[in-house]
Amino acid sequence: MRKTPFHLLAHAPVRASLVLAAAATAGTGLAATQTWNTPGGYTWVVPAGVTQIDLELMGGGGGASAAATGPFTAGGAGGPGGRVQAAAVAVTPGSTLHITVGGGGGSGGGIPRRGGGGGAASFVHTPTDWLAVAGGGGGGGATGADGAGGHGCGGDGSAGGANPVFAGQGGQGGRPGGGAGGAASTGGASGTAGASGSAFSGGPGGDGGRGIAWANNGGSFASSSAVAAYGMGGRGALNTADTGGGGGGGSGYAGGGGGGSSYAQLDGGGGGGSSFPAGACTPYTNGGVVAGSGSAGGNGSVTLTWVAPAVAGSVQPVPVDAPWALGLLAAALGAAGWRRAGKRVSK
Repeated sequence: MRKTPFHLLAHAPVRASLVLAAAATAGTGLAATQTWNTPGGYTWVVPAGVTQIDLELMGGGGGASAAATGPFTAGGAGGPGGRVQAAAVAVTPGSTLHITVGGGGGSGGGIPRRGGGGGAASFVHTPTDWLAVAGGGGGGGATGADGAGGHGCGGDGSAGGANPVFAGQGGQGGRPGGGAGGAASTGGASGTAGASGSAFSGGPGGDGGRGIAWANNGGSFASSSAVAAYGMGGRGALNTADTGGGGGGGSGYAGGGGGGSSYAQLDGGGGGGSSFPAGACTPYTNGGVVAGSGSAGGNGSVTLTWVAPAVAGSVQPVPVDAPWALGLLAAALGAAGWRRAGKRVSK
């Protein structure tokens, strides 16, 4: 019986190894990627031979306040965390990188109403240098749908309304020294300022203007006990029918200021934390949404990509028993068989 190209698949592993190994480029490294998306602190040792990496960081989003309920108007949306992409960042083989994934800010739902908490920053650094920081988004104001939190690229929070006599102002986005807190309207309270990061700790966001008491802590990298070591989003503030509650500022390279409060239910959103390098940041899409009791901001993430160097003159190993390898071989052998059959017919 004449053998067709598909009969040759009985020896596919051997032939696949030859065909695919020949197609591989000698001395070319393989790309590898690792992602951390659970809030926490991590370390990563740079592999031997790796001298540069690509980074992508997302800061935690700010929490939103709730939709309109009872005597309260709808609150503000949480600001998105910053997204920082940095390519070909120089690293030293064998050195240790410190990685922090920032958590999202808490929602401001419930009665009495609260301002949303600010999101926490995500960052990567060596023992001596910052490599990248993605700032957290600011929390939304407790009431006043215009009072959205600022984004984590240093965006300012929005005022709770157009008239500053009645509306609390948004907190300032992260600046050197920390963003200023938003000014209060008549009868409200101003937000507190954010702070600069130091000793490779993200700058914490400022607290929202306090109507009655602090509430609804913003995101942290792990828990409130870690605030001393890592930047934490600012706290939103409670709101009742007579007093306001501004959104908390996001943490970052420098923290954003908290939003100002308003007695007229027009509370300002918190400012977003700043990012580094500043020109590499764009707002992400993980800010909390105003619906029901309001949603918390999404957590941040950190992704590293690098190329592991190949041994000079070597060929990268190929899994010859993988379905895609056998399929590739079958297609190649099938094409060869049809060419042979065509030649016989032409004769």
